[in-house]
Amino acid sequence: MINLQRKVYVVFDTNVFVRATAGLEDEHAALGAMIRICHTLVVSPEISDEYHRVIRRYGYNSLVIILRGEELKAMQKLRELDSAMALGIEVGVEIPDKDLPFIRVAIAASATYLVTQDDRHFLSKKEEIKAKHKIIVVRPREYCDICNRISGV
Repeated sequence: MINLQRKVYVVFDTNVFVRATAGLEDEHAALGAMIRICHTLVVSPEISDEYHRVIRRYGYNSLVIILRGEELKAMQKLRELDSAMALGIEVGVEIPDKDLPFIRVAIAASATYLVTQDDRHFLSKKEEIKAKHKIIVVRPREYCDICNRISGV
């Protein structure tokens, strides 16, 4: 039987990915749910660099991010988007410059979900983002609940 469903892409903002890598509860569960139900994480070099900067700021070695990335690649759960694909994408929603790489990558990859804890820059604009780009902005716990419903857990 041929699976005709399109791939589902997900963007994790920095704090969600870093906290997931550190094993923190909701974020770690969100990453596990993404892996379990065959969604694919999308990153760009800018996002990857941001992950590295923040994990070092938390006092971890950025090797943790490299190892997590290699693990996701081996499972075919990571899509690395070329920076040029996301540059200049018109977002149409007021997002601070530091957060633009996340929404631009989500748009360029036709991501279904952007997983974040950022109330001010993403969650407060989730209806606008969904209307303009068909991207569902959710918290890690909400993403887990969606994944559980999809997988029948």
